[in-house]
Amino acid sequence: MKKTILISGGVVILVLLLAGAAFVGGGLLNGEGQGFNLPFGFGSNDKQNCDVTRVVAPELPGPPMMRRAVLVRRQGNSIFIGVPQRNLSVSPNGTASQTNSFDGPIIEVVVTHDTKIYQDVTMQNYSGVCGRVQQILAPGKLDDIAEDATFLVWGQRNGNRVIASHLVYELPAGGK
Repeated sequence: MKKTILISGGVVILVLLLAGAAFVGGGLLNGEGQGFNLPFGFGSNDKQNCDVTRVVAPELPGPPMMRRAVLVRRQGNSIFIGVPQRNLSVSPNGTASQTNSFDGPIIEVVVTHDTKIYQDVTMQNYSGVCGRVQQILAPGKLDDIAEDATFLVWGQRNGNRVIASHLVYELPAGGK
């Protein structure tokens, strides 16, 4: 009798764990909870940080292949990017700073006539609230990409080359 109860209890716990994992996994596949955690400090002299998570815009196909890559160079319809050693940081007054150093390989991102290009304007509309912030995209152009832009890339990768299906760039504060 005790053995049957223990086995039944174990099965119930296993089913609950699997259901929880399926719920979390479904949310991740739908883009919920995906985002970019950026530390912020608020107040005149307040150095406390809060997490801000950008919720992926609905026009994007899910999590990107590469997060927050930086421009190394541009050649025709290709941009060459590197993954930075550290994330974009934002000071207490809202000024963004980033590094153009990277520690990964240089990836060629080929932009075709089918590539959807967007500019991430989330931080331009940012009101200073901690927590989840919906990512806001505007139509973008390859010619508007400046050397200090950061990138998110979706597409088909073959070694160090990606044929981009979606490209999102973000210009630093004060950028075009």
